Amino acid sequence: MVTLGFQRDAAVANHGAAGITIRNDEERRTQQGTPPDSRGRCGARSRVSADDRARFRMKVIMIIFQQIIILVLLVGCSISDKSDRLNDFLGIPWGTSREMAKEVMLKRSGTIFAESESDDTTMCFYGGESFGKAVRAYHLYFTDGKLYSGSIDLHPATNGEVLLTYLELKKRFINEYGIPDKQKETFDPSKNSMKDLEDLRNDKGWLQASWDFPVSNKVLKNGLILLVIKGYDISVMYVNTEMGYARILKKQSTRK
Repeated sequence: MVTLGFQRDAAVANHGAAGITIRNDEERRTQQGTPPDSRGRCGARSRVSADDRARFRMKVIMIIFQQIIILVLLVGCSISDKSDRLNDFLGIPWGTSREMAKEVMLKRSGTIFAESESDDTTMCFYGGESFGKAVRAYHLYFTDGKLYSGSIDLHPATNGEVLLTYLELKKRFINEYGIPDKQKETFDPSKNSMKDLEDLRNDKGWLQASWDFPVSNKVLKNGLILLVIKGYDISVMYVNTEMGYARILKKQSTRK
């Protein structure tokens, strides 16, 4: 079984008067006239560069956090039947240390640690299976050495499988968690159109569905995000929003 992986850069955010604004670190360096980071990334063999994937991911995180903050400010946090769920990533509780998270991940069948693609804030693993499909890469994200987010990145074998895989996973999550709380689909993925897929690859389309998970006695909600990355990969992201938001504020304070 051949699996490929890719590295996504961590989010960099600023807190402005209008709310939360998240910008990709490499975009910030470009604006300042500094060349983007050119280190190696997981999945160098992919037709889409790791930097493109990172920028795409940052756009998604920006939208998710903005939507969450606006929703909280306008209507507050209501506790539903999804309360106190999504408290972990692949059975690893939020707040778990890097060492413990790595130990748990290596127990997954066929999964290996990609040391060269990991750093203090990110751990990358290749191989294994999730949702009955081969995994390109797992990414675990840490703040102050504690797990706050993770992603499962799938790479369908053929173009025709990309949209079908998205629909399959979306149906799975709807059956488990109900209708998505937020959804952005600029075309009907059920048509499985190659033109629509090409639009995704050229940033002319968007496929994303996300579910919010209220947490008792907390303001911000945890999130599960399903999206298509650049028309080639399917990513399932799990986020502890409270820890992620604290990370944003901490980064902002260090820049002042």
